[in-house]
This record gives sequence, C-alpha cells and structure tokens, in this order.
Amino acid sequence: ERRILERFDRDGDRRLNRMEREAARDWLATQPRGGRLGGPTPPAGAMRPPPFGGREFAPASPGPPIKPADVASAGSAGLYEPKILRTLFLQFESTEWERELADFNNTDVEVPASLTLDGVTYRDVGVHFRGMSSFMMVPEGSKRSFNLSIDYVHDTQRLLGYRTLNLLNGNGDPTFLRQVLYTEIARRYVPTPSANYVRVVINGEYWGVYVNTQQFNTDFTREWFASTKGTRWKVPGSPMGRGGMEYLGENADAYRALYEIKSKEDPAAWRSLIRTFRVLNET
Repeated sequence: ERRILERFDRDGDRRLNRMEREAARDWLATQPRGGRLGGPTPPAGAMRPPPFGGREFAPASPGPPIKPADVASAGSAGLYEPKILRTLFLQFESTEWERELADFNNTDVEVPASLTLDGVTYRDVGVHFRGMSSFMMVPEGSKRSFNLSIDYVHDTQRLLGYRTLNLLNGNGDPTFLRQVLYTEIARRYVPTPSANYVRVVINGEYWGVYVNTQQFNTDFTREWFASTKGTRWKVPGSPMGRGGMEYLGENADAYRALYEIKSKEDPAAWRSLIRTFRVLNET
C-alpha cells in the first residue's frame, strides 16, 4: 500500500477533500505505479484476457437506472440475512468516481460517498476498490470489488450494527456461490464471518449483485465471543501464499511474511501461533 494521505491532507482531518484528492491524483499521475496494482487502468469496454481459463469480459454497458423509491425496505432483518436481497445505493460527488477509485487503488486514500439503505442515508462513507486478481483482471466499466468504511468520518456510524462492508465481484467463481455456500455450511460448526448477496446501485445506475462478506474485525469477535479481545490473523492474498499452518521453527520472523496479525502486535501471540503449528505438525 502506498501511503500518501498525510502528504496531501492539508487541513489535518485525516481524510482528503475533493481539492486534496485532485492534487493527490495529479501527483500520482507523475509517479511510477510502484505498489499500485494492475498497471494503467484499461479503458471502458476494453477486452481483457480471461481469468483462470474463463471467458473474456463482454464490453461494459450501462446498467438500468434505479431509485431508492423503487425498492421495498427489508425492515428489521439483519444485514447478512441470507433470504433477503437488499439494495445499496452509493452516491459519489463526482461522475468519474470509477476512475478516481482506480487512481487511488492500493493507497491509504478513501473516496467519500453517501450510502442509502432501506430509506436511511449514511453520510461520508469511505470507499475504495479491493482485491488483487478481482481488480487487475477486470476492466473499467465492469464489476470490481469494494470496501466500504461506514465510520470513515463519523466514528459511531454503523450500518445495521456494522462499520465495514466488503462487496465482492466473485471474480474467478463462475458459480457465484462459493463464498456464500461455504459460509452457510461453516457457520454451523465454527465461528465464521457472515456472507449473503446485495444489489449495488452507484450514482443511480444498477451495477448488479455482489457478494456481501463480513469484515473479520472486532465486530466479528464481539458477535461470537462477546469480547473485542483475542488475536486475529490473516493470510495476505498472494499467488505465492503458503498459509498452510506449516511448522517453520521457533523464530517468528519465518512466519511474518506468511501471516499478518490484524490485532495488536504481541510477541506472546506469535509464540501461541507457532506452538499451534508445531502441535498440528508434530503430534
């Protein structure tokens, strides 16, 4: 991730307003791609090589217009209720929101938008593209995955109890079922983040159905363990990833490239992780 927010945050509010984002984009255009994924953003309608042996993407075309008044409220149903297909309405201040999100991909800058769900509008939600192959292999104008920070500006703002949303495009999954189906099965046996489907409308235009997956954060631990404590681990996305719980010896440095601690850094947590792998492999 290229960290540029502090460089362009002139008013010190820990986010970039429109003028600050324009300055940051102008600067990024003069820089090597560096850590930003995917090289130059392909133009709308461009054909891309098919991912994982699949078919090529069809040229992008606008979706039909949908307004919040066109959609019935889901009432008191939970955000991840599997039998409900809610519609999320995102409204960006710029008509070139997609290009702006692509320019800030893999940086620490989020683009603000308002989010409307079930007739309620949530202001100043932070939005950025997420994913690796789900971004790089998808051309402009087609569905890319999003991360939404509901508390981006307003610390206490929540969407039906949640502060982060992951809207996935299912790239590489021709069934569009794997994430939700796995989650439905796994949750019966072990603590597992929730997942269901939502429709997404951006600046009045329908962008299709997305997989809505729960963030693996303290909201998750509070749900399952009634606590925000405990160590959370992640295997960073990588084609060369080796997060197979192998025992690599007692030195924590051997594990740091393969496992990322998402909670507070703690040497004792690394020792516990190593002990777990040793028991799994040597018992």
